Amino acid sequence: MKEQRPEMTLEAVYHHYCENNPRVTSDHTVQLVRLGVTHFNDFLKRGGTLADLTPENLKAYKHHREMMGRAARTIERELCKLSTLWRWAAEHGWIEAPRHSFRKIPPPTPTAWTRKELLALFKEATAYSVMIGGMPAGVVMVTRLRMLYETGERITATDKLLWSEVDLEGRWVTFKGENRKGGGTAKDNVQRFSRAMRRCLLDLKAEYVKRQRYADGVRVFPEVDRTTMYYHMKRILSLAGLPTTRSCSFHKLRRTHATHLYVAGGDPTWSLGHESDQMTRGYYLDPKFMRSNFLSDLLVGNFAVRLFRRAYRRLKVILGLW
Repeated sequence: MKEQRPEMTLEAVYHHYCENNPRVTSDHTVQLVRLGVTHFNDFLKRGGTLADLTPENLKAYKHHREMMGRAARTIERELCKLSTLWRWAAEHGWIEAPRHSFRKIPPPTPTAWTRKELLALFKEATAYSVMIGGMPAGVVMVTRLRMLYETGERITATDKLLWSEVDLEGRWVTFKGENRKGGGTAKDNVQRFSRAMRRCLLDLKAEYVKRQRYADGVRVFPEVDRTTMYYHMKRILSLAGLPTTRSCSFHKLRRTHATHLYVAGGDPTWSLGHESDQMTRGYYLDPKFMRSNFLSDLLVGNFAVRLFRRAYRRLKVILGLW
């Protein structure tokens, strides 16, 4: 049995976790763990150690963050990251494993963009006239947004997408497992994209060729800071007359992908790479689109009216008017 090390600092555990855990592949994940440690140290008013990871301290930290006015979901995420470091240290024998659990906050109701809202978003993204990473923002942003919508991938995976992983002729794109959530344990995600998406990619490729930056090993989207991308996304949402809250940013396109695919008769669970329908339904499908799940839509009116309503809903799906 390994010797316990309660005096080991949380900073040291954080660095060991990020450097030796093969599942940690996202810079965003590293940042979240780092913030959890930083805020906990601020609460202690000193550098925390493994001995400070106790249920009593975490409960007091939770109350402290609530008094500061932090959102419940933000506090839950911070506690989750601290518990993750605690379990990591326990696996290495540095401390006893945690015997507590925090009550999970129910997930918010998923929301998706309508087709009309999507068209407004793509239109404003195309007309966006600034530069991002030395490239025209209009070309970059509309291609990025369409890619997120049509493939349902997370923004972190598109960040690392290479031109060699895009088949412009066959209209296929392959997101490597090591670049997706889960790192080395994730499977490759192969998705087909539309002709409209192909035209966007061709326009973006032409900009790379024009600037002599194109090569198979070059990333499809220019490398810029994540906060910069969110800033431009918020600007585009505002110009399109759409909500600019945090829940309406890039990840909403993944929920929109899942919802629209479900409405059209596809399998969003497979497309998103989830292991169960429960995750897809709980976090990604907008209930406002699930018309056949409401009794009022199925039983109100006589048989002919119900039959007409079902045919009308199906026609709207076929024409993309939902």
